[in-house]
Amino acid sequence: MKKFFTFMVLCAALSQAQAQVTILSQAVNPCGNDGQNEFIIASTGASGVNIADMAFGSSNTASASTGCAAGDPDFNFWWAGTNVNTNPFNIVGLTGSCAFQAIANNNGTNESYGFLYPSIAANNTTINSLISSLNGCLTCTVFLPVPSTNIIPAGSNFVVLLGAGICGLDAVCTNLNFTNWCSGATPIQTLYVVVGAGDGGAGSTVTAGVCSTPSSGYFSNSSPRTQYSFVLNGGSNTALASYSVTSQSYNPGTAPSGANAGVATPGATAGVSGWAYNQGCIPPPAVLAPLPITMTKFAAVSQLKNTFLTWTTATEANNSYFAIERSANGKDFQTIGTVRGAGMSATEKNYQFTDATPLRGINYYRLKQMDFDGRSEYSEIKAVKMSSGGLVSLRPTEASEQLVITLQEAQIGNSELAIFDQLGRVIYRTNIAEGSLEALVNVGNFNAGAYFVRVGTGSESSVLRFIKIKD
Repeated sequence: MKKFFTFMVLCAALSQAQAQVTILSQAVNPCGNDGQNEFIIASTGASGVNIADMAFGSSNTASASTGCAAGDPDFNFWWAGTNVNTNPFNIVGLTGSCAFQAIANNNGTNESYGFLYPSIAANNTTINSLISSLNGCLTCTVFLPVPSTNIIPAGSNFVVLLGAGICGLDAVCTNLNFTNWCSGATPIQTLYVVVGAGDGGAGSTVTAGVCSTPSSGYFSNSSPRTQYSFVLNGGSNTALASYSVTSQSYNPGTAPSGANAGVATPGATAGVSGWAYNQGCIPPPAVLAPLPITMTKFAAVSQLKNTFLTWTTATEANNSYFAIERSANGKDFQTIGTVRGAGMSATEKNYQFTDATPLRGINYYRLKQMDFDGRSEYSEIKAVKMSSGGLVSLRPTEASEQLVITLQEAQIGNSELAIFDQLGRVIYRTNIAEGSLEALVNVGNFNAGAYFVRVGTGSESSVLRFIKIKD
């Protein structure tokens, strides 16, 4: 049964404890049979996660249903590890008055499934066969087996094949071809494989362990759904406080066209981003398993006695904060401040930080991006040499038409003059000829606001600030 959807909203929420699993994307409407090919891609955090401690649930929170108060979750599908409660509504604190709901045409049978385990020989044979079929279409090895400990390694991405444990996969090399995850023989990203024991979704008759309706999937085709991930962190499996939780939501609407899958991804806006339309059956890793951030710009400039840092991100997924680090030698860094991230975002975000006490001489700066689940990435390193000051002056400090930059002494060789806006973008650039002591800059066409003038004078650079005012 195919699904229909117009837009999808994704959220990453932390509950009770730090999340150990973060949902990155889900194939709501895959190519081929839904009950066989629907999947979830997620990531682990700073520690590994045992498959037995993990659960995923598809929940309808949009309206009341039989036995539920409005707003209570209506879990119509639930995959649970052996350590997790097999009925989400036995988890105290998860819901108020709602009883475990099965979908209307399922004859009251609860759609509660499990996983296959690498530690069990028969399960491991099935898992390895599925991995071989997926990698067999590729020029590289994207899919990896979870170790026999059943623990997905820390800081890893993994795919949950929701129904493949019972129903297998439908036309792998046509419908689940991850060729665009390879760069020749090298994988762009890898995925550990977790195999779910879904039986093909909703059917008029369901027999446990039998693939009754492989064409019918697990996600809604008519109402909003929220996909939850749960990780049991110890304690009672009937207490919500024992779990860490993340979620991702989508809203059904119009189906993708032709041979394309409908995939829910982070940072959604209606009908635009967050929904992988018309990117074939398998979108690239940047869509399905995005890195925490996509940084498009990072700049650091001296500003009188300070250093001014600016950076821009195009997208953010699960981004908690940035730590600003400084070094005197480019090797040994210390954190000098933090800036809060946007969490989930598919729009451009601009950030800035001022180091009010830079070191004498050359300062080296880098950004450490911290994920909610403990993973981190570093930016490139920027070097800034602090000027001794007094070599350059400008007037007026509030200019409407013309700016006068004066050098205190003539320089050997040309000096570069550059003007930056508050985001670190170069607005104007020229050279001051050797021997010249003054430069005139027409700023009449500049937008009103603050700007920084940097003049390279021999071995020194000076940065001064001025305000462009309206005429």
